[in-house]
Amino acid sequence: MISSTFDFEQFADTVKEKDFFDVIYLAEQEAIKAWRISNKKKIRNSFDSDLCMSYQSKLKGLIHFMRYGVKPNGLNEQDDQLFNFLYQNTKPKSRN
Repeated sequence: MISSTFDFEQFADTVKEKDFFDVIYLAEQEAIKAWRISNKKKIRNSFDSDLCMSYQSKLKGLIHFMRYGVKPNGLNEQDDQLFNFLYQNTKPKSRN
C-alpha cells in the first residue's frame, strides 16, 4: 500500500509526479487494498475500518473525477485542492 495509515494526502503526495493513467491505476489498486483490509474480521467494527472505508471512498472519488471530471459531493477543502492539483498536473496532454 502507498499509505498504510489511510492518509489521502500521503497518497496524493506520492503520485503527484506520475502519469495521468498511472494515477488512476494506482488509485484503483490502493482502493482495492483498502477494501480488503476493511473487510478483514479483525478490524471490521473498529475505528481503523471506518478510516479505511473513508480512504477508499476518497480514492474512488478521485478515480471518478480523473476519468469524468465530476467531483464527488461532500469533499472538504483540502481534498478538493488535492483532487484539482492531481487532475491539473497529470492530465494527458493533447496531441497535435
